[in-house]
Amino acid sequence: MVKRPMTPLPDLNDDELRQRLQPLADRVLPSGSAGAPPKTTKPRRQGMEFALPEAVAIELKTRSARRQISATTLLLEILRDAGFPVIAADFVDLRKTPRRPG
Repeated sequence: MVKRPMTPLPDLNDDELRQRLQPLADRVLPSGSAGAPPKTTKPRRQGMEFALPEAVAIELKTRSARRQISATTLLLEILRDAGFPVIAADFVDLRKTPRRPG
């Protein structure tokens, strides 16, 4: 097997790369989506740590396990039912969404 020398990649900035890829995007992507990646709305999350009575924590874990949902999802349902501003997008499990590189 013969090894070919590696061709160096061109030094392009983001705008030059977009310009070079635009003809491909025009041919491949559905109309109206060229130039902009698909946007998924992820609500901002803020971590909180607090102590619950042991009986409450056990019940929360038990009920969520029984329903095969996370304790966070169960807690969001409880808060939504109590009138807190919980929206449908808040129930998306961010652990299962693809991450963008970089």
